[in-house]
Amino acid sequence: MSTHQDEAFHERNRRLEQQAMAALESPQDVAPALPRGTPWLRIWEYRSLGQYRSWLLWKDASKLASGFLVRRVTWTRHGEVERSMSPGGVIQHRVAKEPRLLTADAPVASERWWELEAEGRELPVPNMSFGPLGISLDGVRFGLEQRAAFHSLRLEWWSRPPADWRPVVKWFDRVHELFEDCLPPSEQEP
Repeated sequence: MSTHQDEAFHERNRRLEQQAMAALESPQDVAPALPRGTPWLRIWEYRSLGQYRSWLLWKDASKLASGFLVRRVTWTRHGEVERSMSPGGVIQHRVAKEPRLLTADAPVASERWWELEAEGRELPVPNMSFGPLGISLDGVRFGLEQRAAFHSLRLEWWSRPPADWRPVVKWFDRVHELFEDCLPPSEQEP
């Protein structure tokens, strides 16, 4: 493959990743449309050697005390770039034109969510962590984000968070479990 073809391949791959990340960051914008409402909480799990998944807790505006939905958006990142060998022995790269996103929605039992939300309100805000910079080739990036009219919170960690973040990570795990309990099983990677 020529340098020009390599550059074009990498540019297409970069655009594909940007499109997928935009969808994972804003699951409410992925089809099918959600009912009129408000994003309540988003959590994510981006596996360096696997799927990228994001969950959004959505509050349906037409229902006062209930009306929570969870949406899971999955991007099979490594499955998007297909490599094949041509008869001449040259590796050819093909990049999908749009990311293949799998979406699943399900209702969430309000009582279970309200319990977790009450626990979340009591969590201590973790200290900032100024660890050494480094590079990791495999692992999982986790995060949670909550936005409101006058404030927001976003926390993200790589595989093993700082020790004082454990209460937040345990809460994240319980939220993740609730969301997955509500949703149909996710498609497994090939």
